[in-house]
Amino acid sequence: MLLGVSLFALLFYTVDTEEFKTALLNSNPIFIVIAYVIGIADRILMAYKWNILLRVKGITISLYKATTTYLTSTFLGLFLPTTVGGDGVRAYAIAREGYASGDVISSVVMERILGMMALMLFVMGSISLSIFWLGQRFFPDIDNLFWGVTAFFVLSIVLLAVTFNSTVTSRGLKLLAGLERMPLGKKILKVLNSVTESYVGYSRNKKELGLFFAWCMVENLFPIAWTYLLARAFQIEVEPFYFFILVPIVLILRRLPLPTPDGAGIHEGAFVYLLSLIGVAAEKGLLLGITTHLLVIALVLPGGIFFLLNGVHAPRKKQAKVEIPAA
Repeated sequence: MLLGVSLFALLFYTVDTEEFKTALLNSNPIFIVIAYVIGIADRILMAYKWNILLRVKGITISLYKATTTYLTSTFLGLFLPTTVGGDGVRAYAIAREGYASGDVISSVVMERILGMMALMLFVMGSISLSIFWLGQRFFPDIDNLFWGVTAFFVLSIVLLAVTFNSTVTSRGLKLLAGLERMPLGKKILKVLNSVTESYVGYSRNKKELGLFFAWCMVENLFPIAWTYLLARAFQIEVEPFYFFILVPIVLILRRLPLPTPDGAGIHEGAFVYLLSLIGVAAEKGLLLGITTHLLVIALVLPGGIFFLLNGVHAPRKKQAKVEIPAA
């Protein structure tokens, strides 16, 4: 919290607050409303994608329940380290109702891995289109960014292939056998074994993983759309194509375990810096960074309502009725 507040103070110190207020007061609320509607559709799509991975493991919950669980966990994640906190709550919400914790955790892990790979592929495509087809460079070192993302994407493919090998994963678990001598070591190893077994099992569901990956590519378009609409709301004159590069870069940053609650201050600073590279004033860059962040928070606020009504809730397994024979 202290780091986040400090970053915000530094950002506001470097901008003209009067220009910031003027841009805010002259905003067009219609674009903001449309951006919010697109954001809600994005949250439902996120839950739908995750549900694909859950169903592979025999965890059958409705889209409504998947969405409310997703929103609740994301809401609580606002007060925890970026990504990791919300994911932990989401896994707990499902596992506490009797579903195998290994299957739930592996679904979240697989979601994050394939989601990040889809995002990296999207960035590679955007930069390639910019450089090789349009002859435009977002900033001088964009070539280095392209090759860096490409290297991580290839490495991700290799790691995915390696970790899908049961022999490799079993040997890796053997290296952790020393945990048994630690407090709770046996329980930790038991969970790791169940997560690993479930994770490797996804290698037999290539069709479902391919479908999930395809939806991830589509889902990357939603934050680009709402960021562009918010830019229109604040009269930020930037060619739409630049958002296909800027937004995915910020999304990659946001998916890292950042040291401030929900990446506060870091998210906004990224917008100020990246937009400054194409001539956008720091005031408008900060305004767009803050409003996109506030929009994301507003999108998960319904999760706070679900939390107040049901707590960290997920649907319970239906218990089979046991017939007791008459005496």
